[in-house]
Amino acid sequence: MDLLEFTMVELTVLREDSGRKEFLKNVSSFCEKHKVKIVDMDAKYKPIKRDKKFYKDAINYHRFHAGMFLGFIDRKLVELNNRIDEVNTELLRCMTSFNPSKNFDAFHAEKLVKLAGFYPLVFEFEEKAQLP
Repeated sequence: MDLLEFTMVELTVLREDSGRKEFLKNVSSFCEKHKVKIVDMDAKYKPIKRDKKFYKDAINYHRFHAGMFLGFIDRKLVELNNRIDEVNTELLRCMTSFNPSKNFDAFHAEKLVKLAGFYPLVFEFEEKAQLP
């Protein structure tokens, strides 16, 4: 669950200028280290296998940043939000109570009670009444 929330936060940070600049710095460093050619972001964009009029006066920065980078991040955020709604998120949080690591350190009785509420047909009234 923490990994999912971390991923969503990191993707949101990448959308912002400060996160993007840091990311580009890391990518540029990697490319220089491995001798990978880096595109000049201020140069005019030259489309491959497309009519040049289609991207008239566009620069590489706009094409790669707005056209590709932000679009990719937005699609990933939408996908994560669509797959993990509030109910599923709460269900996953409640299930962390069953994590045996660190001697069931994540155990919370309230989460188990809430988890039982997600499955009303599985638990009898008497069983629910015995829960703390």
